[in-house]
Amino acid sequence: FGEEITVLFVGCGFGQRVFTSRKLRQWDSYGFDKSQWVIENTPYEEIKDKIFVDDIVNISLDTFQLKDKYIEIVFAYDVLEHISYDDIDKAIENLKLLTKRYILISVPIKGDPNLENDKTHIIKETKDWWKNKLISHGLKIIPSPEYFLFKDQIIIAEKKNENERKEDRYSTK
Repeated sequence: FGEEITVLFVGCGFGQRVFTSRKLRQWDSYGFDKSQWVIENTPYEEIKDKIFVDDIVNISLDTFQLKDKYIEIVFAYDVLEHISYDDIDKAIENLKLLTKRYILISVPIKGDPNLENDKTHIIKETKDWWKNKLISHGLKIIPSPEYFLFKDQIIIAEKKNENERKEDRYSTK
């Protein structure tokens, strides 16, 4: 990923990743979390105007604060497993609407003890289930680089370009 990009962290908490990516990568980084308390209590003064309250399931793009930004990558670390099965498709569609190109998710998967240890985890599925869920929304999966820490729970998806969408429409399955 290039140096001069705009990124969005969904479920950003206090904004640690927003702060770090702005400092270390000089990315134009933003984030939102559904918890008003964590946004109001961030210890990072420098990013108070870069993080805000919103909800990936119920987000309104009409009022979304970054609707005029070109967001290259949307990150959702440890977010989607907390959403109900009924709402996961809506959340993925909203991730697609927010990004111009990439979505990077990190989810604990079956076999990971952290999946069962956290009682707030609602969706408990395999990595293949998550990949297929993203593919069913018209995204293509990009292999996670070998050097990624926790690469087994990271999935990178990319929006298909116009030619790829046309191929999908005309392919025989």
